[in-house]
Amino acid sequence: IMGYSFMPHGINAALVGRILNIPSCIHVIGSIPSIEGGGITCWNNLLLKMLRRSGFLEKPLLGIAKGSGLITVTGSNTRDFLISRGMNKERIEILSSTVDTDRFFPASTEKEYDVITMAELIPSKRIGLFLEIISRLKNTGLNPKTVILGEGPLRARLEGLAERLGLGDSVYFTGFYPDVEKYLNKSRVFLMPTESEGLSLAMLEAM
Repeated sequence: IMGYSFMPHGINAALVGRILNIPSCIHVIGSIPSIEGGGITCWNNLLLKMLRRSGFLEKPLLGIAKGSGLITVTGSNTRDFLISRGMNKERIEILSSTVDTDRFFPASTEKEYDVITMAELIPSKRIGLFLEIISRLKNTGLNPKTVILGEGPLRARLEGLAERLGLGDSVYFTGFYPDVEKYLNKSRVFLMPTESEGLSLAMLEAM
């Protein structure tokens, strides 16, 4: 059984594997912040933020993950972090991100958007900063037409921020959209304001 991302699916896979006595694999995405402090990066709840900073959740969750037969990561930094936390290096493999070149390639498509970003709408992706950048550009006299691909718990808050910054007519939130290449080919500039990344798949796809 395989869980994609450390929390919650990877931990769930490890628990189910232990209960059913079948092999499990955790595929870690999102680099070190997706694990550190227990991987609580998706919520804005104050209590969960305090638990993450304290490290209270990290140790027991890593203890569960140790029962998994294999942990795959996208880069050496995340592998080294797990080893530093006591994980068996023999059970950690680097599985680098790859791009489907049948889907992602430069196309001579008419451009509809000036700036695009793709991300889960969580704090570490810093979409609020992205909106502030677009607002500053607008204040210089530019009016970039912007699209944000992605879904997440901060969507309503970010949409409200866009309105307060006067970007309601120039920023479009698509939500989850599987065929991201269609928007990439219609956009001029890809901007990634994230706090921390390994080898970003979104960036590779945009290239």
